[in-house]
Amino acid sequence: MKVVADTSVLIALAAAGHLNLLQKMWEVVFIPDAVYTEVKPARVGYTAVNDAVKQGWIVKLKATIPSVVSMPAWMGQGEIECLLLAREISATLILIDEIRGRKAMVSNGFKVSGSVGIVDRALQMGLLVKSGLPDILNAWAKINFRISDELLALLNS
Repeated sequence: MKVVADTSVLIALAAAGHLNLLQKMWEVVFIPDAVYTEVKPARVGYTAVNDAVKQGWIVKLKATIPSVVSMPAWMGQGEIECLLLAREISATLILIDEIRGRKAMVSNGFKVSGSVGIVDRALQMGLLVKSGLPDILNAWAKINFRISDELLALLNS
């Protein structure tokens, strides 16, 4: 399964010290140039993402941007390039947290998962233990990562 990741998922997992879950779940994760650029050196997660790119399990690729591309005005460059890259490499899953971005990816035929879904899957697979969940949630609170009551209930179930 080919997987493309957007910025927010990389930052959220790296902030919690669990970026490596992506490697454990999918071995290789692709990101477009814009996503790599959005994880700036002064930003939480930069070192972890940069290390993963150097190790080769996060693969940075240039998305081909057509001369005429019709995307919603609210979409950021990272989201646009994730969608285009996913099409180019025939990915089946896009990792993205932003609600409108998720809907756009789904309407373009992709499955989506976000940071909460990844943590939930990691708990089910035994890659994380429930006792570590408060640390993850605290790390997310420090970076102002918003999580709905519904998703919080999912993790705590």
